[in-house]
Order: sequence, then C-alpha cells, then structure tokens
Amino acid sequence: MPDDARREWIRKVLGIDPAPQSTGPSKAELTARLMAVRDGMALIGAAETLGGDLRLAAAAVKDGNPEAAAMLGALEDRLAALTQEKRAAEAAATIKAGAASKTTGVVAFAKLRLKLKAAESAYDLAGGNLEAACTAMLATPDFIDDPKASAPETLAAVARVREQVPPIAEAAAAVGDALDGMANAAAPEARQKLAASALQAIGDYRKRLDAVPLLREMENSEAGSFAIHTALAGALDDLAAALRG
Repeated sequence: MPDDARREWIRKVLGIDPAPQSTGPSKAELTARLMAVRDGMALIGAAETLGGDLRLAAAAVKDGNPEAAAMLGALEDRLAALTQEKRAAEAAATIKAGAASKTTGVVAFAKLRLKLKAAESAYDLAGGNLEAACTAMLATPDFIDDPKASAPETLAAVARVREQVPPIAEAAAAVGDALDGMANAAAPEARQKLAASALQAIGDYRKRLDAVPLLREMENSEAGSFAIHTALAGALDDLAAALRG
C-alpha cells in the first residue's frame, strides 16, 4: 500500500484516494531491498563491515519481525554513508593525482566535466523514473480497478510529474563556468575560489532537490524500486566530493 505521504500526494495530484488496506512494506519488497543492499556491499567491499547486520536483517525479514523494516533502513543508511565515503576518497585521490603534472591535471578536469555530465544525465533519469514509478503505482491492486486510474486527467498528471524534479540547467551552467575558469586559472587561490562557487551552486540545488519529499517517497513502494532522489543526489555528491578534493 502507499504510505500516508504517497497517498496524500496521489490524492492531490492524481485525484485518487485509495482506502488503506495494510501497513508497512511487504516481505517481497523487504527481500528485494535486502538483495540490493547485498549487491551494494559487494560493489564497495563492505561485506566484512556490514555482513553481520545484513544477516540479522535477513533473519528478521524471514521471521516476519516487525522491526525488520527499521533494521533494513538503518543498514541502507550505513551502506549509503560508506558508499559516499568511498566515492569521496576516490575522487580526492583523482584530483590530487591530477595536480602532479600538467598532463594529469588536464585529465582531472576532464573527469570533473564527466561527473558534471553524469549529474545532468541523472536529472533525466530521475524524472523518467518518477514518471515510471507513478505509472507502475496505477497498475497496483490499489488502483487498477479505480476508473480514475485510467482517466485522461490522471494520465496527463502522470505525464507531467517529472516536472517535480527541480530543473538542473542553471546549476549545471554555473558549475560548468566554474570548471572553465579553474582550468584556465594559474593561481591556486583563484581555482579554490571558483571551486567554492561551484560547490555553492551544487549545494543550493541540493536544497531544492531535498525539499521535494515526493522524490524520496516514490523510490520504494509495492509498485517497485526506482532510483529517483538517490540517483540525482548521488551524482551531485560525487561531483561535490571531486571538487573538494
């Protein structure tokens, strides 16, 4: 079932107000999240650090423990933090290595531009996944038999829902301009000032992104899991970490 926040949003935007039938995520959803955590741990080599907690969470899900969702949520938060730490360390190493010579410096700036491009691509991904999540929600048992789910005005609202993701063009342009200036600046102080302006643009955009609860609320539901807020926030954090390095 949609949680209260999702239900309220769906009621306002789509005009559908399903009656609650159950509470909490399903066992299938929790199991899918467990698998995602397991895969994420493998990617960053965190099996030793988080393996024990993963086993405890898996046992809780298997036994139907009411604390399973909270345990899994805490584990996901720890994995996200470790992943970000790893990305930041890798980005810092790349930038520092780039300072060793003019050639590697050019490579470092090229990587920064790729990270900016990745953030712009993540913006498109977030919007598409938000629309996909809402479309999938309308196909769940809560909505499938509701005539409003297939009404033209509902479908039109879903088609516009990607507009909920704050436009990134202005922030991306500000970061791009700062990178251009950094690449041409000879003085370290000038580069640091430009990097600070880029970080400010990223930080301001993150505040706008984080101010839209829907982008998190629609990431995991009985309709499936969709990378929306996490996709875009992760790409922005990756870019910010590289700039700080």
